Amino acid sequence: MSLDFRQDFLLNKTVSLKQPIHGYKVAIDPIFLAASVDIIKGKILDIGCGVGAISLCLAHRLKEIEIEGIDIQKDMITLAQYNAIDNKCADRVHFFEADLLDYAKKHPESYTTIISNPPFFKKNVSNISPIAQKALAHHDLNLSTSEWIKNCFKLLKSKGCLYIIFPFDDIPSLLGSLFPAQHSVRLFPLWSKIGQNAKRVLIRFQKNSLAPSRLLNGLVLHEEDGTYTKEANQILRNSMSLEL
Repeated sequence: MSLDFRQDFLLNKTVSLKQPIHGYKVAIDPIFLAASVDIIKGKILDIGCGVGAISLCLAHRLKEIEIEGIDIQKDMITLAQYNAIDNKCADRVHFFEADLLDYAKKHPESYTTIISNPPFFKKNVSNISPIAQKALAHHDLNLSTSEWIKNCFKLLKSKGCLYIIFPFDDIPSLLGSLFPAQHSVRLFPLWSKIGQNAKRVLIRFQKNSLAPSRLLNGLVLHEEDGTYTKEANQILRNSMSLEL
């Protein structure tokens, strides 16, 4: 492989992850997003999969599932495919180079579960990284966030679930752009510390569902001294799940 990469690990070194030396690096968001997904049946799609962190964490916890991942960046897909091989799950985790708009047109209502860490920093308010891989990972250069989510729904079967992680402060504008629509929503805040605002929120949408929407208690990530709480460590190190 000619790509410049570094070798990292997730979930207490149980998940191996090759990442590009330059550009976006996986942090904790993909781990918490993977932990939020219920035990599921049917086809699963990871949209904007990057090097495959969400899919690989989910496949590590749920040994029976099969996942497909798509990303527009060829180099990221190459690394994701190597990561699937390294983690001995290439028989059930498959990654493909694809554009979301085109893929949604070709595969409507094909998946029961979709997971996505969408590019949520708008280019007119955030400084775009000069590194192309990082810019594509964080900014809506091709689609707005609401367009991204709407195309996720196009790929989702009725009653299927879409799981995303999103900045807490931007939730009103996101929900306002998607509704009115018949989707049930569950919000799970990730509180930085007790008494501090949440920076991220996990969201589960259920398509065409009349179930009541809920704001859940969420999870506190850090103790006062900045270390992770016991509950957060259970997810980050021991692959525990969250209930959304």
